[in-house]
Amino acid sequence: MYKAIVYVSEASRAMSEYKAKDLAKVSKEKNLEKGITGILVYNSGYFLQYLEENADDVFNLLKKISDDERHKNIKVVYNKDQESKLFSKWGMEYINFGMLRKNLTIELSDLFSQEENGDEAMTVYKTIAKVF
Repeated sequence: MYKAIVYVSEASRAMSEYKAKDLAKVSKEKNLEKGITGILVYNSGYFLQYLEENADDVFNLLKKISDDERHKNIKVVYNKDQESKLFSKWGMEYINFGMLRKNLTIELSDLFSQEENGDEAMTVYKTIAKVF
């Protein structure tokens, strides 16, 4: 069983897209050690991140993010147990906000067609689309 969460937070300081991509790269390297996968989106002073792995690892990472000075006003907008990972092949990827809906539609479309992930993928997509 995996825990999946989506959180949004306000950036303490503005960040360039280059810095956001670099943050995702560093996050990917650290998270791969624990098997945490997902996506990171940054736009105009706000982060959105989807995280998935066992509950302990996800909540320990969320605590670490909460303590990170780059984030404030963190709000979990999706919290669910699921049988399988949606982003098992991705690691932790950065998605440009301008391409968010297009990328999610393209990248998740194969998940929608997989019976075991279809409902979960659609729920996550709708949650993210509502936030942004």
